Formats: sequence, structure tokens, C-alpha cells
Amino acid sequence: MALELEELIGTDVQNLDQISFEVDFHGEKRVTPHPLTLKISTIEVVEQNVVIDILRDFIVVQPAPIWANIDISVNIETGMMASLTGATIKGEDSIDLTHRRTPFGETISIKAENLEPSATFTLSGMPTANPLNAPLSLSIITLVIIGGGFFSSLRITKNKRRSALWIETILIPVVLLSLYLAYDPFTVGIIAGIAVAIWFITAIASPKRKKGAGAAIDNSNYPTIECPACGTTNSIMTDERPFRMACSGCKRVLKIVE
Repeated sequence: MALELEELIGTDVQNLDQISFEVDFHGEKRVTPHPLTLKISTIEVVEQNVVIDILRDFIVVQPAPIWANIDISVNIETGMMASLTGATIKGEDSIDLTHRRTPFGETISIKAENLEPSATFTLSGMPTANPLNAPLSLSIITLVIIGGGFFSSLRITKNKRRSALWIETILIPVVLLSLYLAYDPFTVGIIAGIAVAIWFITAIASPKRKKGAGAAIDNSNYPTIECPACGTTNSIMTDERPFRMACSGCKRVLKIVE
């Protein structure tokens, strides 16, 4: 069939724990050129934290080609505590690679249609169970960083204006998007760190709230006295008697006896 099996499955057959083949001739029983579907299923225990080639160009180019063109569909799924970090396609530009990450695992999809038999490409990645790379633990770490950073910023702005800080919550979906698009853990950490740093800078630079209508509302619970000189209403914010206070209008000293 002019196929390089080791290039197709990414390793020597002797290294596999299990391999099976399925060939679908689409109902054609004659010996004649026609489309067919070849499905290969393998199980292999791979070495961790080492970049490996998962798939390479596997068509043996011949003077009289057996294959007019090929379609490739590869789907890879990992568990919550396993990752295929840095999955990339090198060589052929027409092959689409989609890598996504959620707390429940990673999904990698490789698709190509009408690929020339002479096309050269290599799919590689690094299998790992490192907690810093695993989808579940990386998601938790990222959420802790942005959650802790944002709530710390809220505490800093307890008596300050928070309008700018609320606007900057747009950085949260940016961090989560980098996580979902399966950026490498270092990049995700850098983006999360930048977001937290921006929140801290904004929190420190935010101006204090002005005392205005809010203060008047708070003072409405206290008894008041009208200044006989200027008529300004002054709140008496203590039970101490006798008590002297300055009028907020004319600054005249008022004496409270009862």
C-alpha cells in the first residue's frame, strides 16, 4: 500500500501494547483504483516530559503513485491530570491543528483534506502528568491567582473608587481564554500575573471616595441643632453633655446642654 507504518503510528510496532487495523472499501469488491478508509487504533505507554513525534508523513512516493490524495483525521483526548503540552504541526501548512483545554482534559484535533502524497509534516508534543501542566490543576492554580489577586485589589480599594477596577474585570475572560486555547502553562501564568499586577496598580492609584451625600445620609440618624447665628443645621454626633461644637456654617461655638 506504499505506507510507512512506523511513520504513520509514530513509533516502532514492538513498542505498542495494542494495535488494530480496519479497512473500509466502501462496498467496492473489484481490484480497481477507488477510495478506501483505513483506521488504525493503538495503545502505547509513552515516556513523560519528553517531546515525541506522534505522526509523520507516511506515504512512500513512487513514480506511479498509488494514492491520488489523502484525508487525515486525528483526535487526541487526555484526562484531567494528563497533558500533551506544546502539540504542533511542522512542515505542511494545509493541516489544521486545534488544541483546547478544560479542567476535564485536553482535546487535540488534526484534520487535512486532499493532501498531496508528497507532503511532509510532523506532529509532535510532550506527554506529561506534571501538575503544572495537567488541565485540572492548572485551571485551579489559574483561578486561585486571578481570584486572590482581584479580591486583594477589592480590599485595597475598600475606601476608594472602584470604577476603574470594575472595568478591568475584562482581563478575567482574557486569562481564561488563554487557558482554554491551551497556551503553554508558562504563558498562562504570565498573562494571569500581568492581570493581577494591573489590578494592584489600579487599586493603589485609585482616588479615595469623596464625602458627600453619603455622609449626609449617615448623619441623618443623629439629633440636630440649628445655629442661632446663621441658621445652619448641625448634627450632634455624641451623647456627651455638656458638649461644645463648632457650627459647620459660621464656625461659631455652640454649647449643647441637654
